[in-house]
Amino acid sequence: MGAFEKIFGTHSERELKRIKPLVDKIEALRPEMMSLSDEELSSKTSEFKKRLEAGETLNDILVEAFATVREASRRVLGMEPFRVQLIGGIILHQGRIAEMKTGEGKTLVATMPSYLNALEGEGVHIVTVNDYLAQRDAEEMGPVYRFMGLTVSAGGEEEESGSAGTKTGISQNAGKKEMYQADIVYTTHSALGFDYLLNNLVTRAEDRFLREFYYVIIDEADSVLLDSAQTPLVISSSPRVQSNLYGMTDFFVTTMEEGRDYEKEDKAVWLTEDGIRYAETFFQIDNFYSEEYFEINRHVTLALRAHTLFENGDAYMVSKDGEVVLLDGSTGRLMNGMKLRGGQHQALEAKEGVKISQENRSVAAVTFQNLFLMFPKMAGMSGTMIDASDELLGVYGAKVLVIPPNRPRKRVDLRDQYFPNKEEQIQAAVKEILNYYAAGRPVLVV
Repeated sequence: MGAFEKIFGTHSERELKRIKPLVDKIEALRPEMMSLSDEELSSKTSEFKKRLEAGETLNDILVEAFATVREASRRVLGMEPFRVQLIGGIILHQGRIAEMKTGEGKTLVATMPSYLNALEGEGVHIVTVNDYLAQRDAEEMGPVYRFMGLTVSAGGEEEESGSAGTKTGISQNAGKKEMYQADIVYTTHSALGFDYLLNNLVTRAEDRFLREFYYVIIDEADSVLLDSAQTPLVISSSPRVQSNLYGMTDFFVTTMEEGRDYEKEDKAVWLTEDGIRYAETFFQIDNFYSEEYFEINRHVTLALRAHTLFENGDAYMVSKDGEVVLLDGSTGRLMNGMKLRGGQHQALEAKEGVKISQENRSVAAVTFQNLFLMFPKMAGMSGTMIDASDELLGVYGAKVLVIPPNRPRKRVDLRDQYFPNKEEQIQAAVKEILNYYAAGRPVLVV
Protein backbone atom coordinates (compact mmCIF):
# COMPACT_ATOMS: atom_id res chain seq x y z
CA MET A 1 0.00 0.00 0.00
CA GLY A 2 1.39 3.40 -1.01
CA ALA A 3 1.75 6.46 1.22
CA PHE A 4 -1.38 8.07 -0.29
CA GLU A 5 -3.54 5.03 0.49
CA LYS A 6 -2.14 4.81 4.03
CA ILE A 7 -3.29 8.36 4.68
CA PHE A 8 -6.51 8.60 2.66
CA GLY A 9 -7.48 4.93 2.30
CA THR A 10 -8.05 2.83 -0.81
CA HIS A 11 -10.36 3.96 -3.59
CA SER A 12 -13.07 1.64 -2.25
CA GLU A 13 -12.71 2.99 1.28
CA ARG A 14 -12.95 6.59 0.06
CA GLU A 15 -16.02 5.83 -2.05
CA LEU A 16 -17.71 3.98 0.80
CA LYS A 17 -17.24 7.04 3.03
CA ARG A 18 -19.13 9.10 0.44
CA ILE A 19 -21.96 6.56 0.42
CA LYS A 20 -22.23 6.35 4.23
CA PRO A 21 -24.46 9.48 4.58
CA LEU A 22 -27.02 7.91 2.24
CA VAL A 23 -27.02 4.73 4.32
CA ASP A 24 -27.53 6.78 7.48
CA LYS A 25 -30.56 8.47 5.89
CA ILE A 26 -32.02 5.12 4.85
CA GLU A 27 -31.62 3.72 8.35
CA ALA A 28 -33.15 6.87 9.85
CA LEU A 29 -36.38 6.08 7.98
CA ARG A 30 -36.77 2.68 9.64
CA PRO A 31 -39.28 3.81 12.33
CA GLU A 32 -41.39 5.68 9.76
CA MET A 33 -41.52 2.70 7.39
CA MET A 34 -42.28 0.25 10.19
CA SER A 35 -45.26 2.37 11.22
CA LEU A 36 -46.93 2.04 7.81
CA SER A 37 -49.57 -0.56 7.14
CA ASP A 38 -48.98 -3.11 4.37
CA GLU A 39 -51.28 -1.15 2.07
CA GLU A 40 -49.53 2.14 2.82
CA LEU A 41 -46.12 0.57 2.29
CA SER A 42 -47.02 -1.04 -1.04
CA SER A 43 -48.67 2.20 -2.23
CA LYS A 44 -45.23 3.85 -2.11
CA THR A 45 -44.62 2.43 -5.58
CA SER A 46 -47.34 4.53 -7.21
CA GLU A 47 -46.17 7.54 -5.17
CA PHE A 48 -42.59 7.15 -6.43
CA LYS A 49 -43.74 6.77 -10.05
CA LYS A 50 -45.80 9.97 -9.82
CA ARG A 51 -42.82 11.85 -8.40
CA LEU A 52 -40.62 10.61 -11.25
CA GLU A 53 -43.24 11.74 -13.78
CA ALA A 54 -43.26 15.13 -12.06
CA GLY A 55 -39.55 15.59 -12.71
CA GLU A 56 -37.73 14.01 -9.79
CA THR A 57 -34.84 11.62 -10.53
CA LEU A 58 -34.01 8.16 -9.24
CA ASN A 59 -31.30 9.68 -7.07
CA ASP A 60 -33.90 12.01 -5.53
CA ILE A 61 -36.01 9.10 -4.31
CA LEU A 62 -33.20 6.60 -3.67
CA VAL A 63 -33.20 6.91 0.11
CA GLU A 64 -36.97 6.46 0.46
CA ALA A 65 -37.13 3.68 -2.13
CA PHE A 66 -34.36 1.70 -0.48
CA ALA A 67 -35.96 2.15 2.95
CA THR A 68 -39.27 0.98 1.50
CA VAL A 69 -37.84 -2.19 -0.04
CA ARG A 70 -35.86 -2.93 3.09
CA GLU A 71 -39.05 -2.83 5.14
CA ALA A 72 -40.90 -4.91 2.53
CA SER A 73 -38.13 -7.53 2.69
CA ARG A 74 -38.42 -7.65 6.47
CA ARG A 75 -42.18 -8.22 6.32
CA VAL A 76 -42.33 -10.59 3.34
CA LEU A 77 -39.07 -12.54 3.64
CA GLY A 78 -38.16 -12.04 7.26
CA MET A 79 -34.81 -10.62 6.10
CA GLU A 80 -33.69 -7.03 6.63
CA PRO A 81 -30.63 -5.85 4.69
CA PHE A 82 -27.57 -4.89 6.75
CA ARG A 83 -25.67 -1.65 6.25
CA VAL A 84 -23.13 -3.30 3.97
CA GLN A 85 -25.98 -4.63 1.84
CA LEU A 86 -27.45 -1.14 1.57
CA ILE A 87 -24.02 0.04 0.43
CA GLY A 88 -23.90 -2.74 -2.15
CA GLY A 89 -27.31 -1.78 -3.46
CA ILE A 90 -26.31 1.86 -3.87
CA ILE A 91 -23.15 0.85 -5.74
CA LEU A 92 -25.21 -1.29 -8.11
CA HIS A 93 -27.65 1.57 -8.70
CA GLN A 94 -24.69 3.77 -9.61
CA GLY A 95 -23.75 1.37 -12.39
CA ARG A 96 -20.66 0.03 -10.68
CA ILE A 97 -19.44 -3.44 -9.71
CA ALA A 98 -19.53 -4.59 -6.11
CA GLU A 99 -17.10 -7.17 -4.79
CA MET A 100 -18.91 -8.95 -1.98
CA LYS A 101 -17.72 -12.18 -0.44
CA THR A 102 -19.73 -15.37 -0.76
CA GLY A 103 -22.46 -15.54 1.86
CA GLU A 104 -22.93 -11.77 2.16
CA GLY A 105 -26.41 -11.89 0.61
CA LYS A 106 -25.90 -10.57 -2.91
CA THR A 107 -29.34 -11.86 -3.98
CA LEU A 108 -31.04 -9.63 -1.41
CA VAL A 109 -28.76 -6.72 -2.28
CA ALA A 110 -30.03 -6.74 -5.88
CA THR A 111 -33.67 -6.20 -4.83
CA MET A 112 -33.11 -2.56 -3.85
CA PRO A 113 -31.49 -1.16 -7.01
CA SER A 114 -33.76 -3.37 -9.13
CA TYR A 115 -36.87 -1.96 -7.50
CA LEU A 116 -35.61 1.62 -7.76
CA ASN A 117 -34.71 1.37 -11.46
CA ALA A 118 -37.87 -0.57 -12.33
CA LEU A 119 -39.88 2.47 -11.28
CA GLU A 120 -38.87 4.06 -14.59
CA GLY A 121 -41.00 1.45 -16.37
CA GLU A 122 -38.20 0.43 -18.76
CA GLY A 123 -37.58 -3.05 -17.37
CA VAL A 124 -34.68 -4.41 -15.31
CA HIS A 125 -32.68 -7.57 -16.08
CA ILE A 126 -30.97 -9.55 -13.32
CA VAL A 127 -28.59 -11.95 -15.03
CA THR A 128 -26.81 -14.93 -13.54
CA VAL A 129 -24.79 -17.85 -14.85
CA ASN A 130 -27.26 -20.73 -14.84
CA ASP A 131 -30.94 -21.54 -15.03
CA TYR A 132 -31.16 -22.88 -11.49
CA LEU A 133 -29.95 -19.63 -9.93
CA ALA A 134 -32.21 -17.50 -12.13
CA GLN A 135 -35.28 -19.55 -11.18
CA ARG A 136 -34.30 -19.74 -7.51
CA ASP A 137 -33.63 -16.02 -7.14
CA ALA A 138 -36.88 -15.12 -8.91
CA GLU A 139 -38.84 -17.44 -6.62
CA GLU A 140 -37.14 -16.20 -3.44
CA MET A 141 -37.16 -12.47 -4.17
CA GLY A 142 -40.31 -12.33 -6.32
CA PRO A 143 -42.71 -11.97 -3.36
CA VAL A 144 -41.03 -8.69 -2.39
CA TYR A 145 -41.51 -7.15 -5.84
CA ARG A 146 -45.11 -8.35 -6.03
CA PHE A 147 -45.83 -6.97 -2.58
CA MET A 148 -44.66 -3.62 -3.91
CA GLY A 149 -46.88 -3.89 -6.98
CA LEU A 150 -44.25 -4.81 -9.56
CA THR A 151 -44.25 -7.78 -11.91
CA VAL A 152 -41.43 -10.34 -11.96
CA SER A 153 -40.61 -13.20 -14.31
CA ALA A 154 -37.90 -15.79 -14.80
CA GLY A 155 -36.35 -16.98 -18.04
CA GLY A 156 -33.64 -19.52 -18.59
CA GLU A 157 -32.07 -22.10 -20.81
CA GLU A 158 -34.53 -24.98 -20.55
CA GLU A 159 -35.62 -24.47 -24.14
CA GLU A 160 -32.10 -24.13 -25.49
CA SER A 161 -30.69 -26.90 -27.64
CA GLY A 162 -27.52 -27.57 -29.58
CA SER A 163 -24.09 -26.65 -28.28
CA ALA A 164 -23.27 -24.37 -25.38
CA GLY A 165 -22.46 -21.61 -27.81
CA THR A 166 -24.80 -22.45 -30.67
CA LYS A 167 -28.54 -22.59 -31.04
CA THR A 168 -29.93 -24.47 -34.02
CA GLY A 169 -32.94 -23.17 -35.87
CA ILE A 170 -34.93 -19.96 -35.49
CA SER A 171 -37.83 -20.72 -33.17
CA GLN A 172 -40.07 -18.42 -31.15
CA ASN A 173 -41.37 -18.91 -27.65
CA ALA A 174 -44.95 -17.64 -27.38
CA GLY A 175 -44.39 -16.61 -23.79
CA LYS A 176 -41.21 -14.61 -24.32
CA LYS A 177 -42.93 -11.32 -25.00
CA GLU A 178 -44.96 -11.56 -21.81
CA MET A 179 -41.88 -12.60 -19.86
CA TYR A 180 -39.81 -9.65 -21.03
CA GLN A 181 -42.63 -7.19 -20.33
CA ALA A 182 -42.21 -7.82 -16.59
CA ASP A 183 -40.71 -5.05 -14.48
CA ILE A 184 -38.01 -7.41 -13.18
CA VAL A 185 -36.67 -10.26 -15.34
CA TYR A 186 -34.37 -12.91 -13.87
CA THR A 187 -32.55 -14.82 -16.58
CA THR A 188 -29.18 -16.26 -17.61
CA HIS A 189 -26.55 -14.53 -19.71
CA SER A 190 -26.75 -17.12 -22.48
CA ALA A 191 -30.57 -17.18 -22.59
CA LEU A 192 -30.63 -13.39 -22.85
CA GLY A 193 -27.98 -13.49 -25.56
CA PHE A 194 -29.86 -16.04 -27.66
CA ASP A 195 -33.10 -14.12 -27.22
CA TYR A 196 -31.39 -10.96 -28.37
CA LEU A 197 -30.27 -12.72 -31.55
CA LEU A 198 -33.69 -14.28 -32.16
CA ASN A 199 -35.37 -10.94 -31.56
CA ASN A 200 -33.27 -9.39 -34.31
CA LEU A 201 -33.97 -12.18 -36.79
CA VAL A 202 -37.74 -11.71 -36.92
CA THR A 203 -39.12 -10.28 -40.15
CA ARG A 204 -42.04 -8.36 -38.66
CA ALA A 205 -41.92 -5.66 -35.99
CA GLU A 206 -44.90 -7.20 -34.16
CA ASP A 207 -42.94 -10.42 -33.67
CA ARG A 208 -40.28 -8.73 -31.55
CA PHE A 209 -40.45 -9.68 -27.90
CA LEU A 210 -37.55 -7.82 -26.29
CA ARG A 211 -37.84 -4.29 -24.99
CA GLU A 212 -35.01 -1.84 -25.46
CA PHE A 213 -32.21 -2.61 -23.01
CA TYR A 214 -32.17 -0.30 -19.99
CA TYR A 215 -30.54 -1.58 -16.79
CA VAL A 216 -28.86 -4.89 -16.01
CA ILE A 217 -27.36 -6.37 -12.85
CA ILE A 218 -24.96 -9.24 -13.51
CA ASP A 219 -24.39 -11.77 -10.76
CA GLU A 220 -21.09 -13.66 -10.87
CA ALA A 221 -19.88 -10.78 -13.03
CA ASP A 222 -16.31 -12.07 -13.23
CA SER A 223 -17.51 -15.23 -14.97
CA VAL A 224 -19.80 -13.38 -17.39
CA LEU A 225 -17.84 -10.21 -18.15
CA LEU A 226 -14.33 -11.66 -18.07
CA ASP A 227 -14.16 -15.46 -18.42
CA SER A 228 -16.95 -15.62 -21.01
CA ALA A 229 -16.50 -12.14 -22.51
CA GLN A 230 -15.43 -13.28 -25.98
CA THR A 231 -17.57 -16.42 -26.10
CA PRO A 232 -19.71 -16.16 -29.25
CA LEU A 233 -23.39 -16.97 -29.07
CA VAL A 234 -24.45 -18.22 -32.49
CA ILE A 235 -27.80 -18.82 -34.14
CA SER A 236 -27.41 -21.37 -36.90
CA SER A 237 -29.65 -22.92 -39.52
CA SER A 238 -29.26 -25.74 -42.02
CA PRO A 239 -28.54 -25.00 -45.68
CA ARG A 240 -31.14 -26.14 -48.17
CA VAL A 241 -28.67 -28.46 -49.91
CA GLN A 242 -26.03 -30.45 -48.04
CA SER A 243 -22.59 -30.31 -49.63
CA ASN A 244 -21.28 -33.48 -51.29
CA LEU A 245 -17.68 -32.29 -51.25
CA TYR A 246 -16.73 -33.67 -47.83
CA GLY A 247 -15.87 -37.17 -49.03
CA MET A 248 -14.05 -35.97 -52.15
CA THR A 249 -11.91 -33.38 -50.36
CA ASP A 250 -11.16 -35.82 -47.53
CA PHE A 251 -9.74 -38.31 -50.04
CA PHE A 252 -7.77 -35.53 -51.72
CA VAL A 253 -6.15 -34.47 -48.45
CA THR A 254 -5.02 -38.04 -47.73
CA THR A 255 -2.94 -37.92 -50.93
CA MET A 256 -1.11 -34.75 -49.86
CA GLU A 257 2.34 -34.65 -48.28
CA GLU A 258 3.42 -32.32 -45.49
CA GLY A 259 6.32 -30.08 -46.46
CA ARG A 260 5.55 -30.40 -50.12
CA ASP A 261 1.83 -29.72 -50.42
CA TYR A 262 1.15 -28.00 -47.09
CA GLU A 263 2.85 -26.55 -44.03
CA LYS A 264 1.72 -26.81 -40.42
CA GLU A 265 2.65 -24.69 -37.41
CA ASP A 266 0.98 -24.76 -33.99
CA LYS A 267 -2.76 -24.51 -34.69
CA ALA A 268 -2.50 -23.33 -38.28
CA VAL A 269 -2.10 -25.18 -41.59
CA TRP A 270 -1.89 -23.84 -45.13
CA LEU A 271 -1.23 -24.98 -48.69
CA THR A 272 2.12 -24.39 -50.34
CA GLU A 273 2.45 -23.22 -53.92
CA ASP A 274 2.88 -26.85 -54.96
CA GLY A 275 -0.20 -27.78 -52.96
CA ILE A 276 -2.28 -25.11 -54.68
CA ARG A 277 -1.22 -26.32 -58.13
CA TYR A 278 -1.91 -29.91 -57.08
CA ALA A 279 -5.43 -28.95 -55.93
CA GLU A 280 -6.11 -27.16 -59.21
CA THR A 281 -5.02 -30.24 -61.13
CA PHE A 282 -6.98 -32.66 -58.95
CA PHE A 283 -10.26 -30.72 -59.13
CA GLN A 284 -9.71 -29.56 -62.72
CA ILE A 285 -10.03 -25.86 -61.91
CA ASP A 286 -7.97 -22.90 -63.10
CA ASN A 287 -7.80 -20.77 -59.91
CA PHE A 288 -8.07 -22.36 -56.47
CA TYR A 289 -8.76 -18.98 -54.84
CA SER A 290 -11.36 -17.62 -57.26
CA GLU A 291 -14.87 -16.87 -55.98
CA GLU A 292 -16.25 -19.47 -58.38
CA TYR A 293 -14.45 -22.27 -56.53
CA PHE A 294 -14.89 -20.95 -53.00
CA GLU A 295 -16.67 -24.12 -51.80
CA ILE A 296 -13.87 -26.37 -53.03
CA ASN A 297 -11.34 -24.13 -51.28
CA ARG A 298 -13.39 -24.17 -48.07
CA HIS A 299 -13.83 -27.93 -48.02
CA VAL A 300 -10.15 -28.60 -48.73
CA THR A 301 -9.23 -26.32 -45.84
CA LEU A 302 -11.70 -28.06 -43.51
CA ALA A 303 -10.44 -31.51 -44.51
CA LEU A 304 -6.81 -30.45 -44.12
CA ARG A 305 -7.52 -29.08 -40.64
CA ALA A 306 -9.39 -32.25 -39.71
CA HIS A 307 -6.39 -34.42 -40.61
CA THR A 308 -3.63 -32.22 -39.19
CA LEU A 309 -5.03 -30.23 -36.26
CA PHE A 310 -7.63 -32.59 -34.73
CA GLU A 311 -6.40 -35.85 -33.26
CA ASN A 312 -8.73 -38.73 -32.40
CA GLY A 313 -8.53 -39.33 -28.66
CA ASP A 314 -7.35 -35.81 -27.93
CA ALA A 315 -9.77 -33.36 -29.57
CA TYR A 316 -12.56 -35.88 -30.16
CA MET A 317 -13.51 -39.54 -30.15
CA VAL A 318 -15.84 -41.75 -32.16
CA SER A 319 -18.64 -43.25 -30.07
CA LYS A 320 -20.00 -46.78 -30.35
CA ASP A 321 -22.93 -45.31 -32.29
CA GLY A 322 -20.58 -43.94 -34.92
CA GLU A 323 -20.78 -40.30 -33.85
CA VAL A 324 -17.89 -37.87 -33.55
CA VAL A 325 -18.00 -36.54 -29.96
CA LEU A 326 -15.83 -33.60 -28.94
CA LEU A 327 -13.63 -33.76 -25.84
CA ASP A 328 -13.10 -30.92 -23.38
CA GLY A 329 -9.51 -29.79 -23.81
CA SER A 330 -9.01 -29.07 -20.11
CA THR A 331 -10.88 -31.96 -18.47
CA GLY A 332 -11.03 -34.61 -21.20
CA ARG A 333 -14.75 -35.04 -20.63
CA LEU A 334 -17.18 -35.83 -23.42
CA MET A 335 -19.00 -32.78 -24.76
CA ASN A 336 -22.16 -34.52 -25.89
CA GLY A 337 -24.40 -32.45 -28.15
CA MET A 338 -21.71 -29.95 -29.06
CA LYS A 339 -20.46 -29.58 -32.62
CA LEU A 340 -17.80 -27.55 -34.34
CA ARG A 341 -19.22 -24.90 -36.60
CA GLY A 342 -18.69 -23.97 -40.21
CA GLY A 343 -18.46 -27.53 -41.55
CA GLN A 344 -15.47 -28.55 -39.43
CA HIS A 345 -17.46 -31.21 -37.60
CA GLN A 346 -18.61 -32.73 -40.90
CA ALA A 347 -14.98 -32.78 -42.08
CA LEU A 348 -14.06 -34.79 -38.98
CA GLU A 349 -16.92 -37.21 -39.72
CA ALA A 350 -15.65 -37.65 -43.28
CA LYS A 351 -12.15 -38.29 -41.93
CA GLU A 352 -13.44 -41.01 -39.59
CA GLY A 353 -15.69 -42.58 -42.24
CA VAL A 354 -18.91 -42.19 -40.24
CA LYS A 355 -22.26 -40.80 -41.37
CA ILE A 356 -21.97 -37.10 -42.14
CA SER A 357 -24.46 -35.03 -40.16
CA GLN A 358 -26.32 -31.99 -41.40
CA GLU A 359 -24.13 -28.91 -41.59
CA ASN A 360 -25.30 -25.74 -39.86
CA ARG A 361 -24.43 -22.23 -40.98
CA SER A 362 -24.22 -19.20 -38.71
CA VAL A 363 -26.93 -16.60 -39.35
CA ALA A 364 -26.40 -14.38 -36.29
CA ALA A 365 -23.79 -14.06 -33.56
CA VAL A 366 -22.86 -11.86 -30.62
CA THR A 367 -20.31 -12.04 -27.80
CA PHE A 368 -21.24 -11.48 -24.17
CA GLN A 369 -18.96 -8.44 -24.11
CA ASN A 370 -20.84 -6.77 -26.95
CA LEU A 371 -24.20 -7.85 -25.55
CA PHE A 372 -23.76 -6.15 -22.19
CA LEU A 373 -22.16 -3.05 -23.68
CA MET A 374 -25.58 -2.41 -25.27
CA PHE A 375 -27.10 -1.65 -21.87
CA PRO A 376 -27.06 2.09 -21.07
CA LYS A 377 -26.60 1.15 -17.42
CA MET A 378 -24.78 -1.98 -16.27
CA ALA A 379 -23.86 -3.15 -12.78
CA GLY A 380 -22.41 -6.35 -11.41
CA MET A 381 -21.46 -8.23 -8.28
CA SER A 382 -19.12 -11.08 -7.48
CA GLY A 383 -16.84 -12.39 -4.79
CA THR A 384 -13.65 -11.83 -6.81
CA MET A 385 -13.42 -8.70 -8.95
CA ILE A 386 -10.86 -6.20 -7.63
CA ASP A 387 -7.88 -7.88 -9.32
CA ALA A 388 -9.56 -7.30 -12.69
CA SER A 389 -10.63 -3.71 -11.97
CA ASP A 390 -8.40 -2.18 -14.64
CA GLU A 391 -9.73 -4.51 -17.33
CA LEU A 392 -13.36 -3.92 -16.33
CA LEU A 393 -12.82 -0.16 -16.37
CA GLY A 394 -11.08 -0.25 -19.73
CA VAL A 395 -13.56 -2.55 -21.47
CA TYR A 396 -16.87 -1.71 -19.82
CA GLY A 397 -16.19 1.63 -18.13
CA ALA A 398 -17.27 0.00 -14.85
CA LYS A 399 -15.52 0.73 -11.56
CA VAL A 400 -15.10 -1.96 -8.92
CA LEU A 401 -15.64 -1.26 -5.23
CA VAL A 402 -14.83 -3.70 -2.44
CA ILE A 403 -17.52 -3.97 0.23
CA PRO A 404 -16.38 -5.31 3.61
CA PRO A 405 -18.25 -8.27 5.14
CA ASN A 406 -20.99 -7.65 7.67
CA ARG A 407 -18.88 -9.36 10.33
CA PRO A 408 -15.09 -9.76 10.52
CA ARG A 409 -13.94 -12.65 8.38
CA LYS A 410 -12.53 -15.70 10.18
CA ARG A 411 -11.40 -17.55 7.07
CA VAL A 412 -7.67 -17.60 6.45
CA ASP A 413 -6.58 -17.24 2.83
CA LEU A 414 -3.28 -19.02 2.22
CA ARG A 415 -0.68 -17.73 -0.17
CA ASP A 416 -1.01 -18.71 -3.83
CA GLN A 417 1.16 -21.55 -5.08
CA TYR A 418 2.67 -21.55 -8.56
CA PHE A 419 3.74 -24.54 -10.65
CA PRO A 420 5.82 -24.75 -13.82
CA ASN A 421 3.27 -26.93 -15.61
CA LYS A 422 -0.19 -28.45 -15.33
CA GLU A 423 1.10 -31.92 -14.46
CA GLU A 424 2.90 -30.75 -11.31
CA GLN A 425 -0.12 -28.68 -10.33
CA ILE A 426 -2.40 -31.72 -10.55
CA GLN A 427 0.06 -33.90 -8.63
CA ALA A 428 0.26 -31.33 -5.83
CA ALA A 429 -3.54 -31.09 -5.69
CA VAL A 430 -3.93 -34.88 -5.51
CA LYS A 431 -1.33 -35.08 -2.74
CA GLU A 432 -3.15 -32.41 -0.75
CA ILE A 433 -6.48 -34.19 -1.22
CA LEU A 434 -5.01 -37.48 -0.01
CA ASN A 435 -3.59 -35.78 3.08
CA TYR A 436 -7.00 -34.39 4.02
CA TYR A 437 -8.64 -37.74 3.23
CA ALA A 438 -6.20 -39.58 5.46
CA ALA A 439 -7.04 -37.17 8.25
CA GLY A 440 -10.74 -37.97 7.88
CA ARG A 441 -11.70 -34.54 6.58
CA PRO A 442 -14.17 -34.18 3.68
CA VAL A 443 -12.84 -32.54 0.53
CA LEU A 444 -14.81 -30.72 -2.19
CA VAL A 445 -12.97 -30.58 -5.50
CA VAL A 446 -14.35 -28.13 -8.08
